[in-house]
Amino acid sequence: MILSDLSTDDTLRKIAGKASKALVVSRAQLRALRLLEKLVSLLGPDGLASIIQFAERFKYGWGEQHSSLVTEYSLELGNYLKNPLGLDTLTEQIVATSSIVHDVGAIYDPKEHHAKSYELVNNSLEVYSVLGHETREAVAWTVYHHRRKTWNPLINDKLPLWCRPVVARASAVLQIADAIASTTDVKVCEIEVYIDNEEALTLHLLWGSSISSKIAGYTEQLIKEKSKLLTYILGIDSYKLNIVHSEFVNSVIVPP
Repeated sequence: MILSDLSTDDTLRKIAGKASKALVVSRAQLRALRLLEKLVSLLGPDGLASIIQFAERFKYGWGEQHSSLVTEYSLELGNYLKNPLGLDTLTEQIVATSSIVHDVGAIYDPKEHHAKSYELVNNSLEVYSVLGHETREAVAWTVYHHRRKTWNPLINDKLPLWCRPVVARASAVLQIADAIASTTDVKVCEIEVYIDNEEALTLHLLWGSSISSKIAGYTEQLIKEKSKLLTYILGIDSYKLNIVHSEFVNSVIVPP
């Protein structure tokens, strides 16, 4: 798909044409393909491999599963928030990279892992080889600001002025993705985002199975605690953040 410069949809059509009555593509598979395509388009296949190699050296901090979920959710949130937040390609690269590596410092300092993660990323030859010096610094600061205790990069005097708006937008996405990925009992399989005319922000979480009111409440609390930066940048009152839950239906996209 990537090496032949075909889009996900063109690739599926090409495969379907050669695999008559043998191909079934589900909604979940199509989502995964599109997210992978987005990730590789931002970092390149070799660049993505280098970033993953760096993260693997530190066991992703809290593990590969959490890192993978945060990356999925960040990319999906970024697709919906691209225009409202003004996410250009550079910011999307920062979001993608920081999502993969945001917890690497946890292997050394779990309590202050954001600070150790900043240090590791800001000295990473792998991240430098993919993004260069200045963008690596922006990734490092985004990683630093993904936690509730460091939620606002706009007031960080150590952060260079040129990248404060970029880091703020990237951190806003990463904070929400990290909050959603913190619920481990049931996986969120898809996220939708809506901003209506009354300037209300709605996050629609589609879960892999039915969830209890306890899980729904816990997830909503985490998201609202980590949504201050996002709502501030969007100019939306925090009380106008709505979180809707439903069950993901993994329907067939391309029938056999």
